[in-house]
Amino acid sequence: MKNLIPVLAVLAVLMAFTACEVEETYSPRERMQAFIDDANASSWSDLKAHTHPEADDYNIANADFWENLFSSYINLEDLSVDGQTAQCTGAGDVTFTFYLTADSSDV
Repeated sequence: MKNLIPVLAVLAVLMAFTACEVEETYSPRERMQAFIDDANASSWSDLKAHTHPEADDYNIANADFWENLFSSYINLEDLSVDGQTAQCTGAGDVTFTFYLTADSSDV
């Protein structure tokens, strides 16, 4: 029994670590590409997940908000990222500029 206690302790620690959820982080380019992919797929209800909670329009950013904003300009393309600023173009050569904010749970 004495030999079993250390083994059980190690197993308990390993189980605790494997039960923890690992948060996924994104680079600014990856985050913007995921946003563009969702916009181009007309996944309007998924776009809020890409929006920082401190953004000016976060509370009104529902599916209708995104559809009204982007549906006329799909497909978004030509992504360029410089630091925390990203740009892409839409139909009619409209340019969109995004300012990304890093926080502790997501980059």
